[in-house]
Amino acid sequence: MLTLAEIESTQQFDYELRLEAMGEEALRGLLADAPALRRLIPRHMSDAEGRRIAEATLAELVARQAEVAEPPAPTGPHSAWDPFFALFWTPFR
Repeated sequence: MLTLAEIESTQQFDYELRLEAMGEEALRGLLADAPALRRLIPRHMSDAEGRRIAEATLAELVARQAEVAEPPAPTGPHSAWDPFFALFWTPFR
């Protein structure tokens, strides 16, 4: 038998997963539409707590997309011989 705390925790986890599955644009729209957001928030949570979780989820989505969008940093020479060969392959001035 589940306790009330376990049920509420499961509902909160489900709420967070649904928010994350929406994507960035849909989540922004949901945050702009307070009545629609209230309908998704589990009953045991306050509106302020539900909004805080939605905003935190949006921030995490944006941060993840920024990490994916960044090109990888150059790593330098691939071997110890690359600087030596670069002397011969670069055009002379």
